[in-house]
Amino acid sequence: MRELHSRMLAALLAGEGLGAIVELAAEEAGVPVAIVLPARGLAEASSEEVALDSLSRTAASRLSPASSTPRHPDVQAEVAIEADGEPIGVAVAIAAARNGSPAVKVDLEEILRTTALAALAELAVADARGQVAADVRGSLLEDLRSRSADAAQTVARAARLGCDLSRGAVALVAEIRSARPHHAAALVTGEHAGAIA
Repeated sequence: MRELHSRMLAALLAGEGLGAIVELAAEEAGVPVAIVLPARGLAEASSEEVALDSLSRTAASRLSPASSTPRHPDVQAEVAIEADGEPIGVAVAIAAARNGSPAVKVDLEEILRTTALAALAELAVADARGQVAADVRGSLLEDLRSRSADAAQTVARAARLGCDLSRGAVALVAEIRSARPHHAAALVTGEHAGAIA
């Protein structure tokens, strides 16, 4: 399992994401593998034949504390993915048709535990990237607000964030009265390509 874990981490460091994790896990397990993280709105499978929508609905239902929802019927083995002691998703092995071939003896739960750990590592990397981007955006906006930014530097910094200021800009200042200000910022950037919020 150390070799599998090392290969998964190498794939993550190369920026290949959850797709690489499930591919490597499926290769080791000999059956399709999926990572389903309903709390993050993420799901990835090693095969297009895996019913990710159905798996996601079942996983979301099973994550609620008082749930008695049974495991998805296609799932052969399942390991919870937890962050800070809270379940946020599952790594699952999908039962595959054998077509008369003998089953290969592998420890599916150990493969899925390794997959769950790699998924947590990917989430940590994504969170760190998001935090750095938020800090860079905040720094740029603060420099603009305080008028301490050089025009050429501002255009270059904004371009690194995916915002083209070379033809000018429009600024909107608003006080967000919400417990989720990042959600409001995400709505703005989702609706307006190149916006910095």
